[in-house]
Amino acid sequence: MGGLSLLQREWRIKSRPQAGLWGAPLLGGTFAFSWAPCMGPTLAAVLALTTSFGPTGSGALLRGTILTLSYCLGLGIPFLLVSLLLIRGGGRMRWVKDHHVAITRAGGAVLIGIGILLITGVWTQWVNGLQGLIGGFSTVV
Repeated sequence: MGGLSLLQREWRIKSRPQAGLWGAPLLGGTFAFSWAPCMGPTLAAVLALTTSFGPTGSGALLRGTILTLSYCLGLGIPFLLVSLLLIRGGGRMRWVKDHHVAITRAGGAVLIGIGILLITGVWTQWVNGLQGLIGGFSTVV
């Protein structure tokens, strides 16, 4: 949340590849390297839910398709929205720049809240309820 400067360390790569055909894979590789620890377990959970419940067949295929599509949309839509805001409405992104401290503190408060929910066991109860809801997912064939 910005209160402890010791925990606000940041490392940046000083050199930048040129934009274009050769720079894009480098940027993508850097992005993948930094996000793999966050996105890998989530994708693994989606794929496990896709393959672990019920008999194989058209229902399982539909379930897997819906879960994977939801994962992809949840990951991609925020990036598409930010790119649209950058291209069409730079002034809207200006608001984010102007309020980045409040946004950072709000995000930190959410993380602290989730931590409290984890410590008290409330988060586990919520997740178990969601697992029961998702585990009971059925399709009409």
